[in-house]
Amino acid sequence: MFQDRIWYELRILGRRGIFIPPLIILTFAILAVVLLVMHVSHLSVSQIVTASLEMILPLAAGLMTSTIVSYDSAIELQITMPTTYRLTAFLRLSLIIVWISFSTLISSAFVYHLRFWRIPSQGESWKVLPQFLIGQLTWIAPLLWFLA
Repeated sequence: MFQDRIWYELRILGRRGIFIPPLIILTFAILAVVLLVMHVSHLSVSQIVTASLEMILPLAAGLMTSTIVSYDSAIELQITMPTTYRLTAFLRLSLIIVWISFSTLISSAFVYHLRFWRIPSQGESWKVLPQFLIGQLTWIAPLLWFLA
């Protein structure tokens, strides 16, 4: 029963909810390639790619949350059900958090391994795993802020 509920909520999320994060990531990847072809400095490209993870994806998640959580064509029917709408909204929010986090984590791994990650000067002497984990805080905090 819970699996059917997840599939229903994914249908409510729709194509735009599923394709928005990869499209944003793909857009900034294409922008980075264009800038590299135009011989823009590596630092500028790193700033743009990192900013897409830090600012644009959390903002998109916040916009998705405000539209998807409140959208339901059968809201009156949902309110009469034994399950509260709070749980439905929490399930939709959880799906958005998981999908955006997964997309951002995968793209940040690529950004880090392609050496476009901006590492603060105090963390340059650290090992790889602490650098990567500390770098994740740059997008997790804004993501949670916009989703709240």
